[in-house]
Amino acid sequence: MWIVYETEKVVASSVVLIIPCLLLKVSGEAIDTELNLRRRGASYSILFYAAWCPFSSKFRPIFQALSTMYPQIHHFSVEESSATPSLFSRYGVRGFPAILLVNETTMVRYRGSKDLSSLVDFYKETTGTNNKSSCIHSFIE
Repeated sequence: MWIVYETEKVVASSVVLIIPCLLLKVSGEAIDTELNLRRRGASYSILFYAAWCPFSSKFRPIFQALSTMYPQIHHFSVEESSATPSLFSRYGVRGFPAILLVNETTMVRYRGSKDLSSLVDFYKETTGTNNKSSCIHSFIE
């Protein structure tokens, strides 16, 4: 399992803050293990992507922004070559990039536009939580 740390600069008045962004890049086997455990009250967001896919390359920074905006949701990314075709089939992934939001009882696959504003709406509707970041506008603009 790899842990990828990204940073983001947020300017508030004349102070610059560096906010760590935690996004776990895991294998298909690791995501199966994590989802089988499904901790009580926990929510998960999983990005399935392919390294060769230009849409995935464009989308990954948006997913990283979501992991910063919603730190209460566990964010994982699974690269196509690290998983078996049966894993993608099990989670209904037919193309890349794909997002799956999971909680104790539900799995919801995102089918909308891949822009940040639409994804924030999807997170709100699916999880009932608001983002913890006050810097959504800097991501959207």
